[in-house]
Amino acid sequence: MRLLTTLTVCCFLFIAGIHMTGCSTATDVHATEAVIQTPSLQCDMCTSKVTKALQAVDGVESVDVNLENKTASISYDPNAVTEMELMAAITNVGYQANDQQADAEAYEKLDACCKMPE
Repeated sequence: MRLLTTLTVCCFLFIAGIHMTGCSTATDVHATEAVIQTPSLQCDMCTSKVTKALQAVDGVESVDVNLENKTASISYDPNAVTEMELMAAITNVGYQANDQQADAEAYEKLDACCKMPE
């Protein structure tokens, strides 16, 4: 009888544990989407640099940089990062982000194909 009680309790705890790990709470945060204009993108190398810069930011879940549309679409956790910080990640590697100018020093270090035509 004692063995049966022990097995019943263990099964109950196992099932309760499975149920609890699948639970979500009201504090779960859904990702926020941002589309940032990147008008200074010139080539695939630019796209790669901006993608890597954004992926390195804590809280970024996914990145899609589109050269044709000159946009960066980012899915991110708003509790971990702000849109301004995402824009800073782009400008810090030498590219414009919305109305923010590229960091001049980073821009000067870009390859010639990545610079705006004069």
